Amino acid sequence: MNVDRLVDACYDSIPSTWKQKPWEHLNHGKAVLDSEELLNAYIAAYGEMHIVKCRMAMQNFPFEDLVFSRNDNGEITRLKNFELYDWGCGQGIGSLVFLQMLYEREMLYGLKRITLVEPSSIAISRAEQWVKQAANASTDIRVVNRFIPANDDPMWTDIDCQTSIAIHICSNILDINEVGLKWLAQTTSNISHHNIYICVGPQFGQGISRISDFHKCLGEPACFTDFSRYPCAYTSKTRHPFGIEAKCFTLDSINGFNSEYVEQSKQIHIDEYQSGDECLKGILPDSIISAYHALLEATKRDSFELYLRPSIGIERPDFVLANMSRGVVVINVCNDISKFAEDYERIEAIKQAIIDTYIKSLKIGTIITPSTYNASTTVRDSVFKLVCKVPNFAIKFELWIK
Repeated sequence: MNVDRLVDACYDSIPSTWKQKPWEHLNHGKAVLDSEELLNAYIAAYGEMHIVKCRMAMQNFPFEDLVFSRNDNGEITRLKNFELYDWGCGQGIGSLVFLQMLYEREMLYGLKRITLVEPSSIAISRAEQWVKQAANASTDIRVVNRFIPANDDPMWTDIDCQTSIAIHICSNILDINEVGLKWLAQTTSNISHHNIYICVGPQFGQGISRISDFHKCLGEPACFTDFSRYPCAYTSKTRHPFGIEAKCFTLDSINGFNSEYVEQSKQIHIDEYQSGDECLKGILPDSIISAYHALLEATKRDSFELYLRPSIGIERPDFVLANMSRGVVVINVCNDISKFAEDYERIEAIKQAIIDTYIKSLKIGTIITPSTYNASTTVRDSVFKLVCKVPNFAIKFELWIK
């Protein structure tokens, strides 16, 4: 099963009036999903974000830990038995991404059981359906239709592991305040001798995140993936930026659970379709945040798509604005006027990289009108007036396609 195609299918299934902003019908990701329509809207809005973040978190997964033996040619001859637990699985996106990675490595047959934990009965029913299609036919699927308890709630007695390896996916669940981090840490660390954790969610820039708290609850074991970034990517249909925080690690002993640890995070739920300061503060400098809000208003009027710190080769300018018929704007915020010339040269280099990488590859026959290669005076003036209103920094920008 191709998980990316599921996102496209869900998007195609939602009402046409929802397609531009499906997240607005989901209470910013917190709505109770009690219909097929809302399930589809959720995947249409957030599915791609989850997939990208899970793949980034799992890119260094220790697949060799699942191998029992290889032949002289390095080919796998036998796998260890292992189980997968998807905590707060939703519609099963985290499991589907991992199953696809196992499939690509011909390792699906080692997975003996998948345990899906999710409070929404309609969401977990879909997760079960999709996961069954993606898993090996002999893999047992267990459904646990419950909320993950708070820290003071009793431990469950019906969650076990029949193999020596347990893989725990905690995707977009640890940032929810109602989830008891210490309860989950104690439960998961006791399930198996060798536990592998995939913890991933939106980036939180204001102090300690709940992902970091969870990691500390388990004794802060060494991570095979440990990074945060904003933005890490853009949604393909809405071109909206989203961030990532990931901590992935192995835990070989229940002694790693720290019952004395006191949670420190003040993290709030983050809807990544909101570009308010609660999403950006602490991640980006205040000057960048101020410019971002101002440019958002300008792009709404001038039909430009705004990219916040996109990757262009090895460079990441502060902003790129693009309109296929009007041109491109590259903007870099210069907080230190003494470095203005240096920033100017950097923008020139980025400009040339875009030309070399993208524009030179365009076929002449696709150029309909000369306006494709000329930025309008109106756009230039509106952007210039707008950035001048942002205090305490200078901006160098280029409107062009030559």
